[in-house]
Amino acid sequence: MKLPNWFKILWWILLLIGLSVFLLKRYSDLIVGKPTGLDMLVLVVWLALLLLPLFQEVSLFGLTFKKEFEALKTNVKEEVASIRAEIRNSVDIQTQISPSIVLPPSPPDSQLPAIKKEIQAALEEALSKRNLSSATVFEEVLVTPPDTEILFRARYNIERELRRIWLLYSQQPADRRFLPTLRIAQSLAEWNVIDRGVEGAIREVWLVASPAIHGQPVTQAKVDFVKGVAPKLVATLKSINP
Repeated sequence: MKLPNWFKILWWILLLIGLSVFLLKRYSDLIVGKPTGLDMLVLVVWLALLLLPLFQEVSLFGLTFKKEFEALKTNVKEEVASIRAEIRNSVDIQTQISPSIVLPPSPPDSQLPAIKKEIQAALEEALSKRNLSSATVFEEVLVTPPDTEILFRARYNIERELRRIWLLYSQQPADRRFLPTLRIAQSLAEWNVIDRGVEGAIREVWLVASPAIHGQPVTQAKVDFVKGVAPKLVATLKSINP
């Protein structure tokens, strides 16, 4: 329990007064050189109390009285403990943070009609501000070039099979199914579920096909590469079962 500062000052004053009264009563014996052991002890404590406000440490006749030093030791211990706790928490947080990006789950089908209604209202308002009519907007605007569609299909089938295999062999909860594709392939290779060569093929196809997903230009070399590798790769993944 930490005592308030006013209580410490009051206690110091009362103790000093009490010892002073005792020494006054023993003054005659002290002057003639007939002090007792108790007299010397009281005198040492009395002198220490007088000097204590001026010094952090007072040493008299082999006895040492410490004031702020003990408090400083306590503060240092508390700071060290605090720093250790912060370091431990930082390490724990770093070990708990996964390098993966966990996507939020999609809304359930029961909520889709209401969400669709809200989105359509917002989009119609946006179209009206641009002098466009929603009646002129058809599904044909969702076009995909044939070459790009091949890359889409390749990534879709690879990722679908990888996540199927992941759920079969992983001991983690099902809500971790949204781990990045390459991280899943790496884990399956570490578990010897797939060969390192298959993991490398997954990585290369994923890297080649991914730019198309993000609207980047597709070259004929990329298309030929995916056409030549993806079908055999997907067939290999489909054959993996417990």
